[in-house]
Amino acid sequence: MSRINYGEVIYTIRKTPDLFDREESLRNFLSAPINVHTIDDALVDEAVELKSKYPFAYADAFAAALAIRLGVPLVTGDKEFRALEADALLTLLWVGQ
Repeated sequence: MSRINYGEVIYTIRKTPDLFDREESLRNFLSAPINVHTIDDALVDEAVELKSKYPFAYADAFAAALAIRLGVPLVTGDKEFRALEADALLTLLWVGQ
């Protein structure tokens, strides 16, 4: 996971309504076995290139660029990534509906 997406998950947990235990969700996320990758200039360029061609959020471009760079599936439920899979740029590990 890129540092950008790591921050996005924490932000999402913190802004979620009080319908569930935010602190427990944050603890669960922080204890998950996730490798967090720093952002370098080349990854920014790779993300920008993807963002210029595909209609997804800027932070999502970092997730896609990192998955492509590492040659690993992208775990997502976001349908906007399907176009990258159709173009054979990456493989999706689908968790959506």
